[in-house]
Amino acid sequence: MSASLPAVSVPTAAAQATALAVPLEQIAEHLSAPQNEALAALVAGKTVKDAAEIAGIHRATLHRWITTEPLFRAAYNAWQHEARESSKARLLSVAQTALDSVAQTIQAGNPRLAYNLLKDLGLLSKLKEGLTDPELLRQQIERERDTLRNDLTARPKTPPAAPTPKP
Repeated sequence: MSASLPAVSVPTAAAQATALAVPLEQIAEHLSAPQNEALAALVAGKTVKDAAEIAGIHRATLHRWITTEPLFRAAYNAWQHEARESSKARLLSVAQTALDSVAQTIQAGNPRLAYNLLKDLGLLSKLKEGLTDPELLRQQIERERDTLRNDLTARPKTPPAAPTPKP
Protein backbone atom coordinates (compact mmCIF):
# COMPACT_ATOMS: atom_id res chain seq x y z
CA MET A 1 0.00 0.00 0.00
CA SER A 2 1.15 3.53 -0.71
CA ALA A 3 0.23 6.58 1.37
CA SER A 4 -2.65 6.24 3.78
CA LEU A 5 -5.88 8.09 3.18
CA PRO A 6 -6.90 10.88 5.56
CA ALA A 7 -9.48 10.06 8.22
CA VAL A 8 -12.88 11.57 7.60
CA SER A 9 -15.29 12.66 10.32
CA VAL A 10 -19.06 12.66 9.85
CA PRO A 11 -19.58 13.25 6.12
CA THR A 12 -21.67 16.22 5.10
CA ALA A 13 -23.84 16.22 1.98
CA ALA A 14 -21.12 18.14 0.14
CA ALA A 15 -18.49 15.64 1.28
CA GLN A 16 -20.67 12.76 0.13
CA ALA A 17 -21.12 14.35 -3.29
CA THR A 18 -17.36 14.83 -3.54
CA ALA A 19 -16.80 11.22 -2.46
CA LEU A 20 -18.83 10.06 -5.46
CA ALA A 21 -16.41 11.91 -7.69
CA VAL A 22 -13.30 10.00 -6.53
CA PRO A 23 -12.03 8.02 -9.52
CA LEU A 24 -11.68 4.28 -9.20
CA GLU A 25 -7.99 4.39 -10.11
CA GLN A 26 -7.25 6.79 -7.24
CA ILE A 27 -8.86 4.48 -4.71
CA ALA A 28 -7.52 1.26 -6.25
CA GLU A 29 -3.91 2.35 -5.79
CA HIS A 30 -4.44 2.03 -2.03
CA LEU A 31 -5.69 -1.57 -2.22
CA SER A 32 -3.58 -4.65 -1.61
CA ALA A 33 -2.56 -6.82 -4.57
CA PRO A 34 -5.26 -9.46 -3.87
CA GLN A 35 -7.88 -6.73 -3.48
CA ASN A 36 -6.84 -5.20 -6.82
CA GLU A 37 -6.95 -8.60 -8.49
CA ALA A 38 -10.41 -9.33 -7.08
CA LEU A 39 -11.70 -5.89 -8.07
CA ALA A 40 -10.25 -6.21 -11.57
CA ALA A 41 -11.99 -9.56 -11.96
CA LEU A 42 -15.31 -8.09 -10.78
CA VAL A 43 -14.91 -5.16 -13.16
CA ALA A 44 -14.26 -7.67 -15.97
CA GLY A 45 -17.63 -9.28 -15.21
CA LYS A 46 -16.50 -12.27 -13.18
CA THR A 47 -18.67 -13.65 -10.39
CA VAL A 48 -17.69 -13.14 -6.76
CA LYS A 49 -16.67 -16.80 -6.60
CA ASP A 50 -14.48 -16.53 -9.71
CA ALA A 51 -13.01 -13.17 -8.65
CA ALA A 52 -12.05 -14.62 -5.28
CA GLU A 53 -10.44 -17.62 -6.96
CA ILE A 54 -8.45 -15.36 -9.30
CA ALA A 55 -7.27 -13.28 -6.32
CA GLY A 56 -6.33 -16.42 -4.39
CA ILE A 57 -8.73 -15.74 -1.52
CA HIS A 58 -11.86 -17.35 -0.12
CA ARG A 59 -15.10 -15.97 -1.48
CA ALA A 60 -16.21 -15.12 2.08
CA THR A 61 -13.19 -12.82 2.28
CA LEU A 62 -14.29 -11.03 -0.88
CA HIS A 63 -17.83 -10.72 0.47
CA ARG A 64 -16.40 -9.26 3.68
CA TRP A 65 -14.31 -6.77 1.70
CA ILE A 66 -17.37 -5.71 -0.30
CA THR A 67 -19.57 -5.29 2.76
CA THR A 68 -17.28 -4.15 5.59
CA GLU A 69 -13.87 -3.04 4.26
CA PRO A 70 -14.22 0.74 3.67
CA LEU A 71 -11.40 1.13 1.15
CA PHE A 72 -12.41 -1.88 -0.94
CA ARG A 73 -16.10 -0.91 -0.66
CA ALA A 74 -15.22 2.61 -1.84
CA ALA A 75 -13.40 1.19 -4.86
CA TYR A 76 -16.27 -1.22 -5.56
CA ASN A 77 -18.80 1.63 -5.27
CA ALA A 78 -16.66 3.87 -7.52
CA TRP A 79 -16.61 1.11 -10.15
CA GLN A 80 -20.39 0.71 -9.90
CA HIS A 81 -20.85 4.49 -10.13
CA GLU A 82 -18.63 4.72 -13.21
CA ALA A 83 -20.40 1.77 -14.84
CA ARG A 84 -23.81 3.28 -14.13
CA GLU A 85 -22.81 6.70 -15.50
CA SER A 86 -21.28 5.12 -18.59
CA SER A 87 -24.46 3.10 -19.18
CA LYS A 88 -26.62 6.20 -18.81
CA ALA A 89 -24.47 8.10 -21.30
CA ARG A 90 -24.69 5.26 -23.82
CA LEU A 91 -28.46 5.03 -23.42
CA LEU A 92 -28.87 8.78 -23.83
CA SER A 93 -26.77 8.68 -26.98
CA VAL A 94 -29.18 6.19 -28.59
CA ALA A 95 -32.39 7.69 -27.20
CA GLN A 96 -33.09 9.60 -30.41
CA THR A 97 -32.59 6.43 -32.44
CA ALA A 98 -35.03 4.63 -30.13
CA LEU A 99 -37.60 7.39 -30.54
CA ASP A 100 -37.16 7.34 -34.32
CA SER A 101 -37.65 3.57 -34.32
CA VAL A 102 -40.86 3.81 -32.28
CA ALA A 103 -42.16 6.58 -34.55
CA GLN A 104 -41.35 4.54 -37.69
CA THR A 105 -43.05 1.47 -36.24
CA ILE A 106 -46.18 3.47 -35.45
CA GLN A 107 -46.13 5.15 -38.87
CA ALA A 108 -45.78 1.71 -40.49
CA GLY A 109 -49.13 0.84 -38.98
CA ASN A 110 -48.58 -0.81 -35.62
CA PRO A 111 -51.83 0.13 -33.84
CA ARG A 112 -50.99 -1.84 -30.70
CA LEU A 113 -47.78 0.10 -30.12
CA ALA A 114 -49.54 3.38 -30.91
CA TYR A 115 -52.32 2.60 -28.43
CA ASN A 116 -49.92 1.48 -25.68
CA LEU A 117 -47.78 4.57 -26.13
CA LEU A 118 -50.78 6.91 -25.92
CA LYS A 119 -52.09 5.00 -22.91
CA ASP A 120 -48.71 5.03 -21.10
CA LEU A 121 -48.40 8.75 -21.71
CA GLY A 122 -51.84 9.24 -20.14
CA LEU A 123 -53.28 10.77 -23.29
CA LEU A 124 -56.27 8.42 -23.46
CA SER A 125 -57.64 9.31 -20.04
CA LYS A 126 -60.54 11.71 -20.01
CA LEU A 127 -59.49 14.92 -18.41
CA LYS A 128 -61.86 16.30 -15.83
CA GLU A 129 -62.81 19.72 -17.03
CA GLY A 130 -61.95 22.25 -14.39
CA LEU A 131 -63.42 25.62 -13.68
CA THR A 132 -61.68 28.63 -15.17
CA ASP A 133 -63.38 31.33 -13.13
CA PRO A 134 -61.22 32.10 -10.06
CA GLU A 135 -64.23 33.10 -7.95
CA LEU A 136 -66.12 29.91 -8.74
CA LEU A 137 -62.95 27.91 -7.99
CA ARG A 138 -62.57 29.67 -4.63
CA GLN A 139 -66.16 28.74 -3.76
CA GLN A 140 -65.65 25.13 -4.87
CA ILE A 141 -62.47 24.80 -2.83
CA GLU A 142 -64.23 26.26 0.25
CA ARG A 143 -67.12 23.79 -0.16
CA GLU A 144 -64.67 20.89 -0.45
CA ARG A 145 -62.80 22.11 2.63
CA ASP A 146 -66.06 22.48 4.61
CA THR A 147 -67.17 19.00 3.56
CA LEU A 148 -63.86 17.55 4.68
CA ARG A 149 -64.04 19.37 8.05
CA ASN A 150 -67.59 18.16 8.58
CA ASP A 151 -66.62 14.60 7.74
CA LEU A 152 -63.70 14.72 10.18
CA THR A 153 -65.67 16.25 13.04
CA ALA A 154 -68.70 13.98 12.50
CA ARG A 155 -66.65 10.84 13.04
CA PRO A 156 -67.18 9.43 16.51
CA LYS A 157 -64.03 9.39 18.51
CA THR A 158 -63.42 5.92 19.84
CA PRO A 159 -61.86 5.85 23.26
CA PRO A 160 -58.75 3.75 23.66
CA ALA A 161 -59.45 0.17 24.59
CA ALA A 162 -59.26 -0.45 28.30
CA PRO A 163 -56.62 -2.95 29.32
CA THR A 164 -58.01 -6.30 30.31
CA PRO A 165 -57.32 -7.15 33.94
CA LYS A 166 -55.10 -10.13 34.54
CA PRO A 167 -56.57 -12.87 36.75
